[in-house]
Amino acid sequence: MVLINLSILISLPAIVYHKTFVQEYGDRIIKAIKARLLGSQDKSIRDIDKEKVGVLYGTISGMQRRFMEREDSQRELEIFKLEMCKKYLKSDLLEPRITAIRELNSIIDNNKSYSLTKALTLDFIINWMTENNVINTIWDVRRTHQ
Repeated sequence: MVLINLSILISLPAIVYHKTFVQEYGDRIIKAIKARLLGSQDKSIRDIDKEKVGVLYGTISGMQRRFMEREDSQRELEIFKLEMCKKYLKSDLLEPRITAIRELNSIIDNNKSYSLTKALTLDFIINWMTENNVINTIWDVRRTHQ
């Protein structure tokens, strides 16, 4: 909850639109948010619902666009979403695993729908899924019974 409140606070226009603040702290804040999420435990992940994750993604995207090109920002966010999917898929809890499958489906659908502004190519997504053993992780029998 603290992380979400922090991300909302830093997205306040009065502070963040200030060019000096964004240039000095934006990248570090985003890296801290990402590291905290990727390093969180299963219980913490389970407690974050889709709406809160959407707020976090929106905050990260909005902040990145203030010091990155739009396409680079989109790409960075999509890669982060994939990393979160990987974390969710490795969870022993069912809810995060289902969330990961839905998010992967959404990423693939968005890739097909927005062909003019693709943040990630379909080849990139396929290679990422292969390198990270996504299909085997989804069908891991030891995890599906918990």
